[in-house]
Amino acid sequence: MQDSNTNLPKLVKANISGGQITAWGRKIPLPISGTGYFSVMYVDETIRVFSDQKKGTVSVQMQADKLRRLTSGQ
Repeated sequence: MQDSNTNLPKLVKANISGGQITAWGRKIPLPISGTGYFSVMYVDETIRVFSDQKKGTVSVQMQADKLRRLTSGQ
């Protein structure tokens, strides 16, 4: 069931089975897995911002095509 509550920040439980970084045409696997929680701080059509208060980290995600347009000046 999808949560329709749009109030932020929102605490989310995540089950992670792996990850990777893709940069400059290369894919680098990340040795991550497990269950944890993070807070969704901001979401719009371009970016998503997450934080992990336990670790003191902030992550920003952007769709690859939007990032390419932004960095190429188009």
